[in-house]
Amino acid sequence: MSAINQHSLLKTVLAMKKFIFLCLIISAAFVCNAQDSNEQSKDKMHEMGLNVTQMFNTLAGGTSNPDLVGPYFITYKNIDAEGHAFRMGFGGKMERGNDFDSDRKVFSNGFDIRFGYEKQWQLAPKWLTYLGIDFLGAFNNLRTVNDFITTSSRDWMMGGGPVFGVQWMFSSQVGLSTETAFYYRHREFIDIVNVDASNPISNDDRARDNDLRFILPTALFLSVRF
Repeated sequence: MSAINQHSLLKTVLAMKKFIFLCLIISAAFVCNAQDSNEQSKDKMHEMGLNVTQMFNTLAGGTSNPDLVGPYFITYKNIDAEGHAFRMGFGGKMERGNDFDSDRKVFSNGFDIRFGYEKQWQLAPKWLTYLGIDFLGAFNNLRTVNDFITTSSRDWMMGGGPVFGVQWMFSSQVGLSTETAFYYRHREFIDIVNVDASNPISNDDRARDNDLRFILPTALFLSVRF
């Protein structure tokens, strides 16, 4: 196949992905609008959210970018009748890889968690906005092992700050939201190098860091209320 034909095929595939993505959004909106909108609201409700940023990005023909997805994969809210809510989010990872050229093994794991409070307001029949505050915690560990040396890099984080978000409700139960935040973070790092038992040498390197981080509203969460 020639380069011109390959380029045309690639453009066609990307266009089809974007068309399918648009059709899914429109279909979801029509299906949810067809539901009964006159249901009585509960005094309290639960909301479970799922980070769908990567899925939407893939359907739209974009590339993978962890900075856009964010660290939280699952969210939960407990909302009362006046719009006061307890909120939390959780994310984690567990990865293992091998570098066959150097016979090196790499292990990576960690978690991110946040919890806090928010107040919600109804902007329009299908639009909500909310303002709140989060408290954060995280831990990450990267361990590299070869025949002679084991290296571990660990970091802990805690912090918090204000958060602001908007939510579009397809129906009274299903919505799509995004949010922005401004967090203060305190982080501690430790690098540990261990040589095998025949030559027991250990070297620890520790450091601390404080920063302010502005979170852009790039992560999308599909939520269901019940």
